[in-house]
Amino acid sequence: MFLLAGLNGCTSEGVDNEAKLCLDRANRENALFRHAISTVLPADQVLSINELNGCDSANNGAWLKVRLAPNLSRQDVWKRFQKAGWSAGVAVDSDLSKRVGRRIIGVLIAAGREPSMTVEVEADDACWDDDGYRCD
Repeated sequence: MFLLAGLNGCTSEGVDNEAKLCLDRANRENALFRHAISTVLPADQVLSINELNGCDSANNGAWLKVRLAPNLSRQDVWKRFQKAGWSAGVAVDSDLSKRVGRRIIGVLIAAGREPSMTVEVEADDACWDDDGYRCD
């Protein structure tokens, strides 16, 4: 009985460490994504940015969901990204992507349920997937 309790304690601590590591990576990823879009989507054009991650599931990963001012159209947002050097997305679920340092960041530009646009931002380089994290 004592051995079982000891093993459960170790497992719980290991899970906590893995969760903390995942959250640390997600925070780093989301900071990178914020930086990547900061010149394209200035603060006065952004209504909200939700930082999301899959740390509570088997999917891992991190991404941003950006809600934009209602005066921006999909075409306006698309042109802003292209002017900043973003081009056709490398992943199936990205409209546009751009190399930022050694990473490739993708964006999906979509209409929201409200009159405003949303942009989802995530890595397009498969550094972080169900098999782990392989990037710096």
